[in-house]
Amino acid sequence: MKRQFGLGSLIGGGSLALIAAQAGLATPTQVTGVQVSQNEGGMSVVLQTQNGERPQVFTVNRGNAVTADIINTQLQLPQGNGFVQNNPAPGINSVIVTQLDDNSVRVTVNGAASAPATQVQQSSRNIVLNYNSGMGAAPEAALPYTPPAAVAQVPPTAIAQNVPAPDVLVPNPQITIDGVPAQPPGATYVPPLQPRAIAPPLGDISVSNVDTSPTAIDLGTQQVVPRLVLRDAPVRDVLSLLARAAGLNVAYINEEVRTLQDPVEGGAAAPATGTEPQDVRISLDIENEPVQNVFNYVLRVSGLQANRVGQTIFVSPRLPDTARNSFSRTLRLNQADVTADALPFLIAQGAETNEIQTTTQTVVVGEGANARTVTNTIREVNLLTPDRGSAPLPLRGLLVIADQRTNSITLTGDPRQIEVASSMLGQLDLRRRQVAINVKIVDVNLLATEDFGTSFSFGVGDSFFVNDGGAAVFNYGGTNPPNAATASGNLLSPAVIPNPITGAPFLSPTDRLVIPNGGGGTIDANGNFTPSDATFLNPIQPFGTNGDPTNPGITDFTPGTPTTITRNSDGTFSVTQGTASTIETALPSLFRYPTRFLA
Repeated sequence: MKRQFGLGSLIGGGSLALIAAQAGLATPTQVTGVQVSQNEGGMSVVLQTQNGERPQVFTVNRGNAVTADIINTQLQLPQGNGFVQNNPAPGINSVIVTQLDDNSVRVTVNGAASAPATQVQQSSRNIVLNYNSGMGAAPEAALPYTPPAAVAQVPPTAIAQNVPAPDVLVPNPQITIDGVPAQPPGATYVPPLQPRAIAPPLGDISVSNVDTSPTAIDLGTQQVVPRLVLRDAPVRDVLSLLARAAGLNVAYINEEVRTLQDPVEGGAAAPATGTEPQDVRISLDIENEPVQNVFNYVLRVSGLQANRVGQTIFVSPRLPDTARNSFSRTLRLNQADVTADALPFLIAQGAETNEIQTTTQTVVVGEGANARTVTNTIREVNLLTPDRGSAPLPLRGLLVIADQRTNSITLTGDPRQIEVASSMLGQLDLRRRQVAINVKIVDVNLLATEDFGTSFSFGVGDSFFVNDGGAAVFNYGGTNPPNAATASGNLLSPAVIPNPITGAPFLSPTDRLVIPNGGGGTIDANGNFTPSDATFLNPIQPFGTNGDPTNPGITDFTPGTPTTITRNSDGTFSVTQGTASTIETALPSLFRYPTRFLA
């Protein structure tokens, strides 16, 4: 093994250059101002930025509109969280700047005839979007760009609305109250128009980006490695050397690997007899690189885990739970199902989950008469984790537990992995694309008629009066009068027609109709017949008791058969019992309007 260390002055710290340490996480860029200016051939939209890194800009044409999504940015305007300007340049209808999500800003430019051509330029303080509407020469802009002070930001609530005159077939009629014409209402506030819903074209998809880079260890130093060349050097020695250059300590925790004896007969390996430390080696050839970057490079290529606590960095192939930087967060989902959607999605990204499996064992204890059956319930916790393949698993080492009752999920692990998993769940927990349909059905009557729309009816004695929508009908007497054909073609006067009421009549349960000697009677043993009276229920009107259509009545009655006494040849008597009477009931089949006032 050959080692060549170019850190002769590293430990002393006399000749190392100082550079700014880079943060491990990308800070969102703040958009503090929006300015629009017209130029030759189109216009320029300038986004004034501060803090953060240079964001990424993605542009998409949708019909006559151009949409620019600026990733890892946040809109922080003093006039409000939005910017709109109408007709900023010839051939361009409007410019809209809105906050798309927590870390994205969308700039939408609507062209008059077609989508304008777009050119993106960035500097350390500005993002310039140049649009060519095709009305002149191509726009040219140079950085840095200084927009004119005359262009002011306009919040969305200050958009001037041009309300056209209503184009209706029939104007509103003049309204009078007690003979005095009513004054028309004054000018009312018209709310600002919302962006028009545009159906996505074929092939248009929603794009969301999540930074899945691992957590970087901050050494708190700006020292630079002038030259470092290593060949097959142990990782623990390299990390200790780099940490010592930053004035920190390293606690390396070895992961023991079980070793096996020589194979026995049949090719099977013998049981493990001992352990030996895992030795990871690395080769480096680095020049003029910050110490902090080199330290994190070694951790990434060697697959080691690290956590800084105070002035000591714990390093291991797998850190113990007590040495990890653990954090827990519970998210309650609104749209996605936590067990069917969220949990399998995170496990596919490398996360782990625990599944409780309950088993029941029945054991017979004792013998003979003292034997009894004992049931034991055993609960085991099984770890479900995906197998490592060639694809990256950014959430490996993150524990996720789902609660189906509250549709929530708990994430436990490294804070950086929790942020990545939370961003993924935020993109997954979205509504399905929906369509809102607003239908109005208007019935316009051009007959200029005036109708009194109230309907009522009432009865007085044997007369009945009906007013239906302004048309009155009066009926005197118990039945409706006949028509002209019935009166002129009938031989009888008054006219007679078939009874329109059909069906079985109702029978009174209290009134009786008695027919003397019309019953079944009794035949004695000597053959003498004694007649009995036939008793029937008296028929009543088929409107129910007291005219109530909800009271049932008797619709059919079957009389019983007589009891017969027979003398047998041996002098005994035999009695044949007769059958009992039966009835059938039903609700009224007719309804009579009440004589009370009904409206």
